Amino acid sequence: MATTKTAKTTKTTSDFIKLAMLPADLDKAIDRVCVASKTLQSDIHDVAVAIMVHTYNHNDFSRAQTLVDGLGEGVRRSALVEWFQAAGLKVNAEAAKFSGFNKAKMEDKWDKVKSTPWYTMKPERPFAGFDLMAELERLLSKAEKATKKNADTPEDQRAEGYTFSCDAAKLAAIRALVQPSTGAIN
Repeated sequence: MATTKTAKTTKTTSDFIKLAMLPADLDKAIDRVCVASKTLQSDIHDVAVAIMVHTYNHNDFSRAQTLVDGLGEGVRRSALVEWFQAAGLKVNAEAAKFSGFNKAKMEDKWDKVKSTPWYTMKPERPFAGFDLMAELERLLSKAEKATKKNADTPEDQRAEGYTFSCDAAKLAAIRALVQPSTGAIN
C-alpha cells in the first residue's frame, strides 16, 4: 500500500480509494490535484528562473540539468529544455545535456523568457484525426516502390542481411480493396 506524506497529513492508497467512493469527495480530490498541478508548474518556473539567475551570476548551468533530470514522468521535460534554451543555455543534442551558456542571449531575451511560463513552450500536439484511406494509400505506395526497387536491385548489389518481404498476391488484394478514385473500400 502506497503512502503519501504532506505537511498536513499522511494518506494511504486506501484513504484515496475511500475518497473516490463518494462523488462529492471525488470532486474535491480532483480539484485538489488540478490546483496542485498548476502550483507545480508555477514552482518549476520559479526554480527555473532562479537557476538562470544563478547561471548568470556564476556561469554554472549544472542545476538546470539536475532539475530536468529529476522531474517525474509525465512532466514535459522537452518544454522545460526549450525554455532553458530560450533563456540562453546551449544543448548538446547527441548527449541530451546542457553544454554551455550564452550570457548575451540571456541579457537580450531575459524579460520575455522570464515572463513566458516554461510549460507553454513546445506544446503537445493535439490529436489530428486519422484517415484510413490516406494511410492505406500511403502504405500501398510505399510497398509498390519497395517492390520496384527490389526488382531493380541486382543480387550482387544488395547489402549484407538484405531482406524483402512483400507478398504480391496480398498487395494486389489490398489494392483491390482500396479504390483511389472514390476513396471507398470494397
